[in-house]
Amino acid sequence: MPRAGRTRARDLAKVASHDRGPGVTGRPGSTARRYGTVFNEVAAEYDRHRPAYPDELVDQACQAAGIGSGDHVLEVGCGSGQLTRSLAARGLRVTALEPGDNLMALARRNLAGAGEVEFVTARFEDALLPRERPIRASTVVALVTAPRSTQSTHSC
Repeated sequence: MPRAGRTRARDLAKVASHDRGPGVTGRPGSTARRYGTVFNEVAAEYDRHRPAYPDELVDQACQAAGIGSGDHVLEVGCGSGQLTRSLAARGLRVTALEPGDNLMALARRNLAGAGEVEFVTARFEDALLPRERPIRASTVVALVTAPRSTQSTHSC
């Protein structure tokens, strides 16, 4: 194999090795886990500079998900509470999940008196979530829901 071909093959092997390596598996101490702490480390700056979600976008997402006032939603990665505020303002009961303690402190402060919000400081895979009621899940701008007829006691 020509030298250029060997170099390219070696580079591709490195990429493939990295893609399967601990950096992207989410194992404790992995690169993926460390990336998840970045916004928490700069929580005040994140909160100050993060643009709000347009009301029209939140309304469309709620409509597409078939959720409205009184429904319970799980917000995965609530950050400093920007989307949480919009969901609570629409009468949704929100369980706001955030692993970053600095971001969660900001969310609690930002959302004091904003509606029915339960705060859970945990990663999604570690969270103890309520099983007694159906939950619809939301992430940053996507609200995901199961059809009402197929909801289990713990859907998301």
